[in-house]
Amino acid sequence: MVEDKECLHLAHFLFPGRALHKDEKKMLLSAIAARQLCRIEFVDAGDVQDLCLQVYEDRTLVTCMNTSGCPSYTLDKSEEVVRAFAYLFNCSPLAEEEMLSSPSLLMSRSVYEKLRHHSGSCALPQLAASLSAATGDQEQSFSLARVMKHCSETGELRLCSRTPGGWEMQYASYIGHHSNGWLLRMSCKASEDWMIAVPISRGQLFAALEEWIVHAVVPSSE
Repeated sequence: MVEDKECLHLAHFLFPGRALHKDEKKMLLSAIAARQLCRIEFVDAGDVQDLCLQVYEDRTLVTCMNTSGCPSYTLDKSEEVVRAFAYLFNCSPLAEEEMLSSPSLLMSRSVYEKLRHHSGSCALPQLAASLSAATGDQEQSFSLARVMKHCSETGELRLCSRTPGGWEMQYASYIGHHSNGWLLRMSCKASEDWMIAVPISRGQLFAALEEWIVHAVVPSSE
């Protein structure tokens, strides 16, 4: 068992709802020394990536969680992180202007989850109208509804950043279809019923993650 309180806290967030196997426990025990941790699960047309990233001052350690033995490899430079993401997630580095995006949508998480559950049997105009009623944005709601109906890419991001007061945790999911995608940010607390949907391409998503890894501010201990 992973007895350490800090490890248990991370385990519950990174691997929710199940017990850890031996290789995951070993990885997590070493990962608590990292500056940042991240678990990325991404599915594209049946191709599954499940990675844990341990970010240190001088390197990033990548562990493949869905491969037997959970093999790891080290990236020593920021350019290696960018190249690894481009290869693993089949996306190209972006120019700075490509990071600009459209306005986001704010809505109830429980309402979204209910609509997502019924999206397969719901006509697109009806789904878009329901989202528009929840968000107040007709145009962006139609775009989100279209991706929900024809979703071919899904992902989850679980981000952990060390702070003087402990680990700060953030959760987001991703849905996409061809060049269109949405990042769905929501609270890690079950009591908070909100969700922010941000229109974003796959390339923009992983460029933002690269930024979080490479340019994160090191927390002060003072």
